Amino acid sequence: MRPAPDLDGPDDHDRFGLRLALRLSVTLGPDETVGESYDGLRRNYPITGGRFIGRDMAGEVIGSGADISHLRGDGIALIDALYRIRTDDGTIIIVHNSGLYEDETFSRSGRNYLVTRPVFTAPNGRYDWLNRSLFIGTVDDMDGGVLVSCYEVSLV
Repeated sequence: MRPAPDLDGPDDHDRFGLRLALRLSVTLGPDETVGESYDGLRRNYPITGGRFIGRDMAGEVIGSGADISHLRGDGIALIDALYRIRTDDGTIIIVHNSGLYEDETFSRSGRNYLVTRPVFTAPNGRYDWLNRSLFIGTVDDMDGGVLVSCYEVSLV
């Protein structure tokens, strides 16, 4: 029989570590307002290209992806981006990056909050470690696009 869990135990957030796995400079085309629907405003930010570097990898962001934003009535924007990257050795990896955005107008902390959960689909081989890890990410605005940073979550 297992002992009862210690729900009042100390905060153990230090069990986790973060390691930068990938950083992408993603270029965006002009935003496309899809419009209001029953649950909020939707916009698409077309992904037109870019470059990336990462752990033992580098390459290009393939144009033709989409970054759909859904602004809810409570000021939270849901982000859902789907695109592909091609490593310099020709390997294509699918990136599905979803998350939450809360600007400083609504944020309790008074600053922007934009955190994502990137999921990768890589073919078997050199880059399949991307399929076996959990990642969290950040997105920062830059001229003509965004800077996406993806951190591998590990147990320490």
